Amino acid sequence: MEEKPTNIFAKARKLYAEKKAVKYSVNVLVLAAVLVCGLAIGGFFNKAPDDEKTKIADGVEYAEDKDYSDVEDKDNISIPGYDTFTFKAGKKEQEITLFNPEENTCYFKMSLILEDGTVIWTSDLLEPGKAFQKIVLDKALDKGTYKGVLLKYDCFSLKDRSQLNGAEIKVDIEVK
Repeated sequence: MEEKPTNIFAKARKLYAEKKAVKYSVNVLVLAAVLVCGLAIGGFFNKAPDDEKTKIADGVEYAEDKDYSDVEDKDNISIPGYDTFTFKAGKKEQEITLFNPEENTCYFKMSLILEDGTVIWTSDLLEPGKAFQKIVLDKALDKGTYKGVLLKYDCFSLKDRSQLNGAEIKVDIEVK
């Protein structure tokens, strides 16, 4: 008995569908392997620094490189106050003196935050008795007066970098 041509076509379609399924499965496996390799390589190269170390100002040393185990924490933290800063228009690098008083037993991490919530600068940790003479803003400011800019102080223990009390003061920035 002769096979009907439709059966041959049905068999061909079935074989084609099977090959397509195998091809699809192979493509899925290759894509999964590429994804796994990419994640592994990306994870390897994008590792966070050990223990999420926070740089000390000047970017040379890390906080745990210094031994502050014999420092006694004081209950009071001295926070310098400022009224107005004068910046140069269109420049990211600004000459300004921000310091951590020598009598403090904590690091300072400072931020400048515009009234709309935009953070324009955040420091590394600043040791007691040290100061920033220049800062580099995240974005240059246009001429004008920026009122109510928040100078935020986050304070951290010298011993273990645990967060302590902080402070926020409002300053004006004159940009000329």
